[in-house]
Amino acid sequence: MKHAVLMIHGHAPVDSLAPLAAELAPRYEILAESRPGYGGRPVAREATADGIAAEIERAHHARGPLILVGHSFGAYLALLLAVRGNLRLARVVGLAPVAHWSPEEAAQMSHMADAAEAGIDLSPGVLPAWFSEAYRSATPGLEQLMVRWAASSQSGLVAELRAAAQADDLRPRLMGIGVPVLLRVGEADVVTPPARAREIAAAIPEARLEVVTGRGHMLGLEDVVDTAGSLLAWAGT
Repeated sequence: MKHAVLMIHGHAPVDSLAPLAAELAPRYEILAESRPGYGGRPVAREATADGIAAEIERAHHARGPLILVGHSFGAYLALLLAVRGNLRLARVVGLAPVAHWSPEEAAQMSHMADAAEAGIDLSPGVLPAWFSEAYRSATPGLEQLMVRWAASSQSGLVAELRAAAQADDLRPRLMGIGVPVLLRVGEADVVTPPARAREIAAAIPEARLEVVTGRGHMLGLEDVVDTAGSLLAWAGT
């Protein structure tokens, strides 16, 4: 019987993890779905980090042990689920992980949420932040991809930017994570830089950190094959 991998997307829609899910599918049962506000789903009544985590727990409490694979805000949610301890977990993978945001970052996310809600296109600023220069140069059509993502996920993005801006600092709770954790971050990631991942890794009893040379924030697109290979070798299941 295949182990189940629960893919937890960040502020980008679940499509951003589809190539990685396809690489993992021969080995694992893949659980990947859009959260409320994404992919046409209505926004959740309780759009807070703990409210989102509670919905994930309700949907998957009968499964397990699960391997959580979260990206960016999804990695925050994966770590939050691990410290809450309400799911049967085997392992946790954080891609471009984050465990807290500074007051300045929280204010910036609130501003971005207001701008997105007002219909302002965020992609001119988001595109160079999310993707490395090398990947942008080699990958035509990223602007169109961002437009499609925005059209399918605007309400979710607005709600979850505000949720992230108000989210608790997980750092004091990370020592309570009792399963192995793999943290993988791009060397060129300016959204969740490697220093953040190093701090998280140092706080978790059984953590492995991998910094990927030349890659940016979107490892699920920029580094699909190597990220899948690293996860498979580390998990060994």
